[in-house]
Amino acid sequence: MAFEAFTGIGLLGVLQEFRDTAPQAIESFFRLVSEPVIYQYLPIAIAAFLLWFVDRRKGDLMLLNMVIAIDLARMVKNVVKQPRPWLLDPSLEDVEGSAHAGGYSFPSGHATAATAGYGTFAMVCGSRPWAVLFTVLAAAIVFSRLYLGAHTPLDVVAGVILALSVIYINGRIYAWAQLSDDNYRKASYGYMIALLPVCIAMVCLADRSSGTNVLAFALTYGTLVGRHLEHFRYRCPVIVCDALRKAVLFVLGMVPVVICLLVLPMIFGHVPGYAVGGAFTGLWVTLLYPLIMRRFTVVRGIAAATVQ
Repeated sequence: MAFEAFTGIGLLGVLQEFRDTAPQAIESFFRLVSEPVIYQYLPIAIAAFLLWFVDRRKGDLMLLNMVIAIDLARMVKNVVKQPRPWLLDPSLEDVEGSAHAGGYSFPSGHATAATAGYGTFAMVCGSRPWAVLFTVLAAAIVFSRLYLGAHTPLDVVAGVILALSVIYINGRIYAWAQLSDDNYRKASYGYMIALLPVCIAMVCLADRSSGTNVLAFALTYGTLVGRHLEHFRYRCPVIVCDALRKAVLFVLGMVPVVICLLVLPMIFGHVPGYAVGGAFTGLWVTLLYPLIMRRFTVVRGIAAATVQ
């Protein structure tokens, strides 16, 4: 009983009573923002847009914060092995499946990913309206986990704190790495070494969410390898062109990402598809598509390329 009080699980009972009588539209909205496309894939798309068309450093930092925070959250989940709220209190509704509430509970993966992704974007976007909009979206995602009964208050607070810690610490490391190529090389190899035991533990200790953990592992190292090769071998440019061409190139660039993240697991099986899709996605966003765009803009004359 004391443990339940510590998690703040009593709040979920209050929200459940409200949810039972509230308009269905409210629940539908929170289910929508809890979808992986909103809390996880959209931030990846935003980071890709920053990398390709705005500022490579901003997109790079956003991707790094996301993959590191997600990896840490998933490792902690599988070490702590906290049961879901309805297992702690049988009076709570089991929303597993309908609200993507598989696996362990502490910390909230939704809260971690949304805070790391949208929080970083709010910091680097340079626009107050956009910063406010995506901060509100992140807050809605965090609260959705309580409203839908998928996490206790302790779970979501831990996820937010974990993500904010990653944003702060990684921001300082990233700033140091930008001072010289030697610093960047040390930081790059440091990320690879430090995250390896985290990712191994994340997969080896995994519950039935093993496919998602493999995806996170593969996406992390695809991203790390891609950004390292880009920095030291290719120096891909940021593409400067008009809004229409940006939109076309962005859509074309995101098609392989969608195929890798959503289609490959259905074709090759849950775990193998996620492993291949995650690794390719990380390499595609940080290295392969920028190289293609650089060649395309030179050969076809679509836009000028500048290195920032």
